[in-house]
Amino acid sequence: DPDYAKMDAEHQRLLGVIRDATSESRPEPESLLNISTQIAEPDNHSCNGSLTLEWPGEGRVRSVEVVLELPKSVTAMPDKFSVSTVMAEPEILTFKLEVDPSSSLMVGDSVMTITALYTTMSGQTLSSRKTVSLPLGLFVTRANPQKDAKFKTTLEFNQDLPPLPNVFGDIQGSVSSENGVGLRLVTNEIVSILVGKSAKRKVRVQGSSMGTVAIGLQGLVERCSAMEAGGTLQSPLVIALSDASVPLAEYVAAVDAHWAARQQVKTAENLLADRAAQTRAVEKRLLAKLKDRNPVPLGGLDILMKETHQDTIAAISELQAAQNCLEQCGMELSASTVTLRLLIKWKFELTKRDYDSLCRHWPSAVSSATENGWEETILASLTVFLKTTLAKTASSGSDLPAAPSEMHDTNKLKKAMAAVCERLDMGIKFRHE
Repeated sequence: DPDYAKMDAEHQRLLGVIRDATSESRPEPESLLNISTQIAEPDNHSCNGSLTLEWPGEGRVRSVEVVLELPKSVTAMPDKFSVSTVMAEPEILTFKLEVDPSSSLMVGDSVMTITALYTTMSGQTLSSRKTVSLPLGLFVTRANPQKDAKFKTTLEFNQDLPPLPNVFGDIQGSVSSENGVGLRLVTNEIVSILVGKSAKRKVRVQGSSMGTVAIGLQGLVERCSAMEAGGTLQSPLVIALSDASVPLAEYVAAVDAHWAARQQVKTAENLLADRAAQTRAVEKRLLAKLKDRNPVPLGGLDILMKETHQDTIAAISELQAAQNCLEQCGMELSASTVTLRLLIKWKFELTKRDYDSLCRHWPSAVSSATENGWEETILASLTVFLKTTLAKTASSGSDLPAAPSEMHDTNKLKKAMAAVCERLDMGIKFRHE
């Protein structure tokens, strides 16, 4: 006899699956895949690391795909993992990180993002994400500090710091002074961190450009925060910017350089497209003459074809050079954004929540796209930021801008950036939802 009770239970289960699949709002998952990492001390711009996957819920998850996202100058071997199943027992994966010493790319955010995509027993596809700060020693070695620099900024701490060689004791290299330490980047540039001889609480960080000092600022603050947590420095540790204002003019120069590089790539792409169209047109005329039963003079088409081919090769080389320049400018802009955000945080005494909000609306990741690139995205994001979180008065959000539109210059973007700094200088507080 049919088991009607079991049939009804199966029917209800299927209805639940259909309802969950078609519902616009799905319930939050009870558990997410846990990701933890361990990274060894760097040696000669490389280090070993491991990540551990652990499923805290019941049963197991399957078809786990893990991807490591790194700064452009860093490579991971391997950078992708596929695991059939993960259960409560930890699954350990190992990898190696390397920085090309000959790389000309500087580092902005020295972080690694780990993303895991997996399927639960119920068939639901979920993802877990973890961001890990990479060790400073992977990117720099210690060197003698330099007195001369094009970009300088001064920080003031609320207490005396330990000798800088002790602060950066984990970094390989040589040291010449207790009042200063130099960090040599993979680009062979040196970031100098100097403590005043009389004012021990003032620290000057300087380098060849605004982007260069980003990794030095991050390294200094991370180590001081760790010393605060370990009891070496008193809590709370307070950092202030001694400079009269944030270096917006230097930052705008990096924005303009990136914008000019984007226009150069766009011009090179158009030139290559023209040369390719010309090549196809000459080929068609040559084929038509070669198919003719009665041989006819080529009329110089062979010479034109040769010159067009040479022009096409030259256009390809020009495009490659423009793309390399855009990549360089993008990394400089990314690192400069990191520097500017930190200086804004210390100048206007932003809380962690305020700083996180600023980073979300003013990200440092720079896209190399020539259409709707970084400038258009940041303009739209800062416009929203100024009308909501940093608005002078409460806003309903009904007049917020749509998707990023095409830009013809960076004037509006510069005004938006200046407006953010002006409102913070006016003392306007963040409006968090």
